[in-house]
Amino acid sequence: MLQVYQMVDWTIIAVGLVFNLIIAAIIGTIILYIAAKIAKIEDATIMKTFIAALIAVILNIVLGLAVLGIAGSAVTGFVIASSLGRFIAWILVIPVIKIVYATTWIKAFIAWIIYIVGSFVISFVIGIALA
Repeated sequence: MLQVYQMVDWTIIAVGLVFNLIIAAIIGTIILYIAAKIAKIEDATIMKTFIAALIAVILNIVLGLAVLGIAGSAVTGFVIASSLGRFIAWILVIPVIKIVYATTWIKAFIAWIIYIVGSFVISFVIGIALA
């Protein structure tokens, strides 16, 4: 009986990760598209933006979980490790933007700053709305 509950738990976690991936990619696409236009990145299409946002979300999830697996399982360790992985993922988004858009480092950095600020603002607003 214990195995059935564990299977259900993993199913719920997987569904949550997929839902998170989809919603974060959609919101990230909108924010990054606006950031690319503000940074005056040439040939910033929705498809390129979606690819960059999807890679950013996957990096965020994978590195958040990977660093967590390396660091340990205590509650404080969980928060610190997950945050460290996500911080590393946010930094790696800069070269992703540069490569996907084939732009300069300066424009990629400007778009990244706007993307980060926009993401935090949207996350804050969603967090307040759902609280």
